[in-house]
Amino acid sequence: MALFLHLNSKGLCTPSGWTDSECFINWLKHFAAFVKPKPNDKHLILLDGHQSHKTLEAVNFARENGIELLTFPPHCTHKLQPLDRTFFISLKSAYNASSDSWMSCHKGRRITSYEVVSIFSKAYVKVATIEKAMLGFSCTGLWPVDADIFTDRDFAPSSLTDEPLPISAEIISQPDEPPCELIGNQNCQPDEPLCELNLGNENCQPDAASNCAYPPTQLTSYSGKYSEGPSASSSQTILNEIIGPFRAATPRVRKRAAEKATLLTVSPFKKRLEEKKISVRRVSNKVGGAASQTTKKKGKER
Repeated sequence: MALFLHLNSKGLCTPSGWTDSECFINWLKHFAAFVKPKPNDKHLILLDGHQSHKTLEAVNFARENGIELLTFPPHCTHKLQPLDRTFFISLKSAYNASSDSWMSCHKGRRITSYEVVSIFSKAYVKVATIEKAMLGFSCTGLWPVDADIFTDRDFAPSSLTDEPLPISAEIISQPDEPPCELIGNQNCQPDEPLCELNLGNENCQPDAASNCAYPPTQLTSYSGKYSEGPSASSSQTILNEIIGPFRAATPRVRKRAAEKATLLTVSPFKKRLEEKKISVRRVSNKVGGAASQTTKKKGKER
């Protein structure tokens, strides 16, 4: 670990391997110890909207120590987060190169957890530069502030979810008799407006002079049934035969309220966290009381 960790670095682990609210609190304390923010000299931290950042303990600590916590809008970190834009991509490439170099020098061996730190340290030292840190803020328009850093093209993918749902879920009825059918009839009937054809019969050659309205070159087939190729209605009918009728998509139901960029250290957000904590406590007390009463009843029955 000495190859990578600086004397003032702080390493934290969790059972799941993912960050949690306890890790974030420890990181905030570490940040405050070195940056030394104060209520009259505030510092701004930009972060994503992960739930581990939105705890009452974190908000209280930030408010007491002159730290403002501002979250990015949801689904925008790939464009707005400096680390994502300039650092993580370079770090991933450097780590892969460092891993390839290690494996070339250690034929037949695989990388284990004991080698990760030394390999990672070489990649980290190579890409962790002041230049990349500054570029991360400028290319996202965070600093210097550039409100026009993104164009309409950057927002184009979001329009995909703005498409309206299918207008109708009704089953499209199929015609009782298709225009032409492939049957055992060997003769083309030119006097009929809708002819019955056997395309395997070479003698059936309708042309412009005949009364057969559907020459073979304009027929589309599926399971022996034919209809006008170019029309949308006939294509819809064929698709219905293959995969069944189209139905309207079921509207998605959000499991939680839509979020937006939020300043976590303002009073309204802090008040919501306090109310949520009180509500959870009440529910917990009710459940605990009900469980104790059930235990008492079972004891009396015995």
